[in-house]
Amino acid sequence: MQEMATDLLDPKLTNNLDKEPDALSYHRTCHVLGLPYDIMYLIFTFSLDQTRHEKHDFPTIISHVCRLWRQYALDTPSFWTSLRFKSTTPEIEMYRTWLERSKDSPFDLEIGWLPFVGASITHAKAIMRLVFPHVQRLRSLHVSDVPFKIRQLIFDRLNNAQMPLLETLNIERGWHIDEKPSLADRKFKPFIHGDAANLKHAILKNVP
Repeated sequence: MQEMATDLLDPKLTNNLDKEPDALSYHRTCHVLGLPYDIMYLIFTFSLDQTRHEKHDFPTIISHVCRLWRQYALDTPSFWTSLRFKSTTPEIEMYRTWLERSKDSPFDLEIGWLPFVGASITHAKAIMRLVFPHVQRLRSLHVSDVPFKIRQLIFDRLNNAQMPLLETLNIERGWHIDEKPSLADRKFKPFIHGDAANLKHAILKNVP
């Protein structure tokens, strides 16, 4: 150890080190717009995963930064595959555009309770009218804390649906505390006449 310390203090070695180029002074910078698509794809995908449950819509944000980023976003259908109806006014037109941009990619649908405060049936029908033409590529469905009549409407519409790509079904809380559906109505039997043969995960919380 002492020899190593002595060597480091050797004037000859010190002079040689002085002649070596400073790595920091030779660093190269690359503007973000100069990064190849593959790198930007990884960055966008990571960011999308981190913000998937946030209120803002990351794909829309990056598509409004500049022309190049917009082209990247539009050329990547998987960026537009997460539909979340969790606000008081369903973003029907926005998600209509997302479904178009997602092309043939499988998509995920999440429906919360907020759209059904007030004009509940109207919003539920609007959501199902939007989604139903694309339901054959639905990959996951998450319905949480919606009124019983809304849950019933959703799954009545899906009763005869062909959903060969559906892998995950997540239903939380079948009805509100103040609702009292009959025992017959409480029986949850989704997709009786439809097709969800690839369903792998069924998560039912407080649903008989």
